[in-house]
Amino acid sequence: MKRWLFLAVAALLGFSASAAQADYFIIKVNLASTKEKSQTDPDGQFVQQGGGSGLMPGAGGQPGLGFQGIPGGMAPGSGMPPGGMGMGSMPAGFGGRRGGRGMGAPGGGGMGMSMGDGGDGPGAFGGRGGAGFRGMGAGPGQQGGLGLGRSPGLGAGLGAGMGMGGKGMGDGLGGPPGGSSIMNQLLGDDDDTDSAPIFVGAIIEARHEDVKQLASGRIRIKHKWGQTTLFIDSNDKEIEIIPVNLLTVAQQYPKEKARIKGIELAKWALAHGMNNEVVKIVKEVLQADPKDPIGLAFQQTEAALAKEPQREDAGLRWRDKFGEFKEERSKHYVLCYDGKLPAQVKQRLQRLEENMRGFYYWFALRGKVLPVPDRKLVAFLVDNKETFLAQHKDIFDDVELTSDGFYDRRENIAVFSAYRLDDAYAALDKITKPLWSKFTASELLAGKKELGVADNENARAQTLTLLQKAMQDEAELNAVSYEGTRQLLDTIGYLPKGVEIPKWFDFGLASLFEIPKGAFWHGTGSQNQQFLAQFQVWNEQKKLDKAPEALMGVVTDRYFRRVADAKNKENSENRAKTLAWTLNNYLSEKKLDGLIQYCKELRELPRDLELNDEILALTFARAFGLCDPNNPDKIDPVKFTALANDWYKTTNSEVLEVMEVKALKKRKSTSGQSSMSTDKDKDAKPGDPGSFIK
Repeated sequence: MKRWLFLAVAALLGFSASAAQADYFIIKVNLASTKEKSQTDPDGQFVQQGGGSGLMPGAGGQPGLGFQGIPGGMAPGSGMPPGGMGMGSMPAGFGGRRGGRGMGAPGGGGMGMSMGDGGDGPGAFGGRGGAGFRGMGAGPGQQGGLGLGRSPGLGAGLGAGMGMGGKGMGDGLGGPPGGSSIMNQLLGDDDDTDSAPIFVGAIIEARHEDVKQLASGRIRIKHKWGQTTLFIDSNDKEIEIIPVNLLTVAQQYPKEKARIKGIELAKWALAHGMNNEVVKIVKEVLQADPKDPIGLAFQQTEAALAKEPQREDAGLRWRDKFGEFKEERSKHYVLCYDGKLPAQVKQRLQRLEENMRGFYYWFALRGKVLPVPDRKLVAFLVDNKETFLAQHKDIFDDVELTSDGFYDRRENIAVFSAYRLDDAYAALDKITKPLWSKFTASELLAGKKELGVADNENARAQTLTLLQKAMQDEAELNAVSYEGTRQLLDTIGYLPKGVEIPKWFDFGLASLFEIPKGAFWHGTGSQNQQFLAQFQVWNEQKKLDKAPEALMGVVTDRYFRRVADAKNKENSENRAKTLAWTLNNYLSEKKLDGLIQYCKELRELPRDLELNDEILALTFARAFGLCDPNNPDKIDPVKFTALANDWYKTTNSEVLEVMEVKALKKRKSTSGQSSMSTDKDKDAKPGDPGSFIK
């Protein structure tokens, strides 16, 4: 990130304020400038390591001749001129810093590569349609491209990390794109496709009374895993610590109790992870009014959740297909696992239970009593990353990976990776392991110092270890809340198994209950800062389609379908997800009965029916009462437009809980282009969604 940009971010986040008064700390690491101690350096100084494709930057430098670089990076001055040179039918040649595509045409069968720091170089191994495989491409959360045979592609992602394993030609391993999150905005600019650095980071909560300024200038904080002396060095380009002066949930709660009461306070507590407090609030509501309908719905839900199912779901038969898996049970789940993971298993089960509890509480606080599963739901926790990916491919036919796990709708089982999957996290893992020479990660998290090591290096080791722990923890919460919610929605019958669910609804409904990576707090139905801020900024900058066009584009899945052919897939996918979340968020709060009716309408569709644009639009219109009263097979444009406009108005008037996120979203792209400019779909063409509405 450019220095001026960091200063702007720091100013927005209160960096100038005393760090001792901060309640949150962002730990940010630039993997493109990661350093390791040289084994031969007698002074133990840090040296820059060569490398390629963004994780460790090669020094592309000035145009030169020949290929003098070592594996992983080109030697200074030896890079080819910007733009590279296509060789034969190669789509991209060996480019130096910011190398672009070569002279070969897309579809060539040769090999090309863009070396350097991952600047503008979109070139990779082989072009679209070619026989090669697509390699590294810079961009936030980019999914890997084509793989040759069984070789996985790699896609670089900012913030939440890299996409592991793109779709292969034939047998290539499929994998998730790097997740887009709040941290993308705090760590890098996902509108800036020229950004070379790859950042990882996490948000750490520490009450300001647990923050101590040391005489050395460093800061010691207490957190939920122990205590850490944060590494702070103004001359260091790798690690940056940004204090955020934002009240913790515990500090906000008394203020909210003075502002709102009853069920609204219970909703706030649920969205901020205070499930036990929700129970207390509703009990007080029923004491004041024993016939309160919301309170009674909640009471009924609590009673149903208290019962333990005595049967297991049929998905348990898959345990033998996974191999020698053990099992652990909780009230509502059976978790099958391999390896030695007793602590992870218990924590994962607890989080699955909390996610279920929050899911049912959310509906109960809106007067909806959902059926609780009459059998224990089945989930798998896979210890080995390679085993997880192989099972995902060979057993489950590459069902979509949108987190560090997946859900198979046919078998009703959720499968989780025990460790975070993205490559940026894997790179961080390689950096931290050598730090644990004398103490384990748990000891460093507790604040222990390595003997015989300078204080600054102890602080660095503790900080990187804390970052890795926080990133792993947020990945686990994200996977459980997203895939666990999809499993619950299927189990209660909201998402029919025999019908292909529209992506906007499948993703959007589950994401309402998801805990995003990079969230400041962990609650059910919490405001998604990234999506809400992005929508509001695009609206202010007039970069959104008109409301009726956008609504039609969402409900017919146009935005998701166009991701595959978009010039900038990251921006296109971000647009699709942003609109899907905001629409589901609006409907869940203002039209919940219509949302439930939409689920029923989907269940009634014939299984063999092709869900074209017209069917998708009419299904949505019927659920929300948007059809012509005289012709139920025709959409009333006045009603449709009214709902679309209210969606925009409501979303734009919603107040962000962390205003800094919106300020970051307003930051202009360094390229001078809007994030929407590469993927506009303003003009309707024959066959486009909505063209059948007159």
